[in-house]
Amino acid sequence: MTAFWYMVNADRSGEFSEIADAIDRLKDKDGKRPDALTITQLIVAAPELEWLRAVKMRRLMRRRLEDNGYAVVVNPNAKASDGMWVIDGRRQAIYARAALDLKQRLTAAEQLQAGEATKP
Repeated sequence: MTAFWYMVNADRSGEFSEIADAIDRLKDKDGKRPDALTITQLIVAAPELEWLRAVKMRRLMRRRLEDNGYAVVVNPNAKASDGMWVIDGRRQAIYARAALDLKQRLTAAEQLQAGEATKP
């Protein structure tokens, strides 16, 4: 079992832990990670991570968020076929905790879009 975790962690770069730390900064007052988040929130939470702003890093971001237990939530009501969510007048991807079922992920994304998500 130790060898397995060694192999898993060997593939993780510094970005994995930097994203984990940024997500932890979004925890609520009870210490719970958010049910849903956006890359914009991560940028605000960790402004020192300039690579978060780079468009070419977006594919990596999706992978690192998946590694940290988050999955992209497609907006079933998006007017464009991109599945993005409009937040503050901008199309954005929303990522929700992968441990939630699909309905819970969608609800968390809708709450985030509406500004009803729990604030840290």
